[in-house]
Amino acid sequence: MTDAKVFGFFSILLGGTIIVLSSFLEAIPLFLIVGVLTGSGIVFVGITIVSKFASGTYCPECGEVLSETCHECPVCGHHVSNKISPSLLRRLLH
Repeated sequence: MTDAKVFGFFSILLGGTIIVLSSFLEAIPLFLIVGVLTGSGIVFVGITIVSKFASGTYCPECGEVLSETCHECPVCGHHVSNKISPSLLRRLLH
C-alpha cells in the first residue's frame, strides 16, 4: 500500500518533469508534442493510483483494499468498522 502511494507520487513528479523538460526543446515541435503527451499520460496514471488509494477503505491488519459494501476483509477475515477511530485517523495521516 505504501509502495503504491510512493509510486503514484513519483509518477506525478516524473510526468511533470517530462512536460517541463520537453517545453525547453520546443525548437523541435515533435519533441514538444511527444513530451507533453507522454508526461500527461504519466501524470494521469500517477493521479489515478494516488486517488484510488486515497479514497479506498483498507483492512487495518493486512492492508487489503476493501469495497464499499464489504465490512469484512476477504484475506484475513478482520471485521472493519464504519466509525473513524482516533487510531484509524493517526494511521491515515501517516
